[in-house]
Amino acid sequence: MVDRAGFEPATFGLQIGLETAGVSNTFSNQTFQNFDWEKFREWLDNRKFSRKYVKEVMLSCFKYYSLLVDGDFSVLHSLGKHERRKVLAGLSNLSKFLGCYGRFKMLKELSGVSWGRVESFEVFNRIYNNNSGDVVNWVLKMKEKLPFKFYFPIVFQALTGVRPQEAVISLNLIVEKGLDGYFNLELSTLEHFRFPELFLRKTKNLFISFITPKLLDYLKNWNKQVSWDAFRCKLKRRGLGVKLQELRSYYATLLREHGIPKESVDLIQGRISKDVFTRFYYKPYLHQLKEKVLETIKPLEQKFLN
Repeated sequence: MVDRAGFEPATFGLQIGLETAGVSNTFSNQTFQNFDWEKFREWLDNRKFSRKYVKEVMLSCFKYYSLLVDGDFSVLHSLGKHERRKVLAGLSNLSKFLGCYGRFKMLKELSGVSWGRVESFEVFNRIYNNNSGDVVNWVLKMKEKLPFKFYFPIVFQALTGVRPQEAVISLNLIVEKGLDGYFNLELSTLEHFRFPELFLRKTKNLFISFITPKLLDYLKNWNKQVSWDAFRCKLKRRGLGVKLQELRSYYATLLREHGIPKESVDLIQGRISKDVFTRFYYKPYLHQLKEKVLETIKPLEQKFLN
């Protein structure tokens, strides 16, 4: 790193901190001269991260791997909170792959860089400025503007509350394997957990989705393979905006506002709380939960699939 006029070298204090902490400082640019990036990508894939997350990690590491060499994370203070989180996630994974995670943690601590958290006022703003009607109107607009091949995945996500990429994976799985061994007729659920390599990942999971009879009829006849990248580009090229993440929030809010317990909403959307009640005592009666969920989303289905 180039010294800055009037100051000691930027890494001086950090190197003392590393030495004091007993963290190895043998890193150099030679570490990455012949670095096998493809092997690193395979390592990430084997940890069952989503394709989107792997891509973000790789891009962050390409751009910022030198911070591990220089021993100075202070440049990250100039990044926005979301970008900083991406870079830290990338360097964290890279350091684990290289066996120097202790160095990453110490550099982060000595530089005073934090992961950042959602502040209460940000949450308030999101809630206060929310207009759920915008999301519904956006879906209805997609109904007019898009061919059914691209419209139906949006409806599928809206009526199940899954993540956008999970919707694409699920629909493609149905095309490849059908509904046998996937759809539970008694509980009216798609049992995603039966395909752990697709839906059970390190941090983001999907276990089940309740399916209405009408939506099931569409799924029985669905035969279109969908590419997530092509799907997203289609929306952007047509200037239609992308509100797919908002659909997931809308679904969760809709269920909660109709009296479905938070723990059940979390379960449906693949979140398992760490609290003792959820992990050891919460045992919802799935037949009753199914009826309540299907009743709640029926008006939405009538709008989107009529």
